[in-house]
Amino acid sequence: MSKTSGETELIAKTTIEICKNEGILTNYFNERENEITEIILNMFEEQERFLAYVLERKVVTAIEIYKEVGKSFNETVKRIIEKFSLTKETAAKYVKDVWENKISSEDYD
Repeated sequence: MSKTSGETELIAKTTIEICKNEGILTNYFNERENEITEIILNMFEEQERFLAYVLERKVVTAIEIYKEVGKSFNETVKRIIEKFSLTKETAAKYVKDVWENKISSEDYD
């Protein structure tokens, strides 16, 4: 899901090259290529942060529901792994943090 900084920069530079080759805002891109690359990189990074926030909120909410309906710690970990394609370690950490009231869905309001 997450792109590395190098991949994101390559995407930004490729986007600019496509625009230049197609004659889209050529002068503007030639004069401000570094600035535009930085803006595109920031947009990708912001999108990644937002997607991570949404995923975490969904995971925490699901764990709270599983806990509320009486699922065991291990069953909850298993369901979180299946539902969100997380590693066992990551799922267990989220479940542990919710079980110990270190995080809750109210933290995201």
